[in-house]
Amino acid sequence: MLPKRTLLLGIGKDQVIYFTSGTDAANEDQWKWASTEQGIGFTDWYPGDPDGALGQNCLVLWGKANFEWIDASCEMTYNSICKIRIPINDTAILG
Repeated sequence: MLPKRTLLLGIGKDQVIYFTSGTDAANEDQWKWASTEQGIGFTDWYPGDPDGALGQNCLVLWGKANFEWIDASCEMTYNSICKIRIPINDTAILG
């Protein structure tokens, strides 16, 4: 299992859908990251998705499907995931 999905399984809620920047709004079934305009190389689609339905142009993580990807409407409100860098400090913490 992917490390990031393992993290989501540990902290995410199974009924929650999380927004990503994946989209095929410009060209149907040509998914790319909106944040970088780069094509999506790796995929982790839920079986049967993307289903090609018109109006489902956002890639979201579906908690009920172990956070596999589904295509969904961009008009809905979803939760978000933030990515931050955490600096590694070699200083020991005593306490």
